[in-house]
Amino acid sequence: MLNRFSASDVSTPTSDRLDFRWTALVVAIAAIALDAAVKTLAVSRLTDGALDLPGPLDLRLAMNSGIAFGIGSGLPGWMVVSATAAVTILLSVVVWRGGFPPLAGGLVVGGALANVVDRVGDGTVVDVFDLGWWPTFNLADVWITVGIGLILLTASPRSFTGGTFERNAGASHSGQQPTRKESPSPQSDEPDNAHTRRS
Repeated sequence: MLNRFSASDVSTPTSDRLDFRWTALVVAIAAIALDAAVKTLAVSRLTDGALDLPGPLDLRLAMNSGIAFGIGSGLPGWMVVSATAAVTILLSVVVWRGGFPPLAGGLVVGGALANVVDRVGDGTVVDVFDLGWWPTFNLADVWITVGIGLILLTASPRSFTGGTFERNAGASHSGQQPTRKESPSPQSDEPDNAHTRRS
């Protein structure tokens, strides 16, 4: 008898990819919204001076014209905006194609896009957090750092199945879709006339 396949027995990579993309998109939107809220609050509350908190972290308003953590602050504004925008677009394409896990990819893209949006106005981004021994940074920088850390943790070993990041270390690295196993064709019960010829 031939095996019968139902719709539930067949994998749907398109549906899995849509779920993957929606997860990354929601994470990115949440990251952008939280960063914007913190920056708005910092501009309104920290203009008169820094806020010293218990512990190593203080809140200090700073305008960063560099790429990240003050790097590239001497570069022209248009160059910094163009470079960060190009990197953000590249990262977005990689995440959209499943190159990174959805949580990590969403954090990286959300953080990068948040800084690009903030930089468009006057070429600077709002930095808030001050450790004293490290350049001031913002929540978007935190998202990017955490996202990269998650990518490094989940990318060894890694594989791509149909373009989607495979976090299961034991998964196949062939990248081929599983094939259906066909049932053997029934044997013919008819006798061979060449061997059953009656004399």
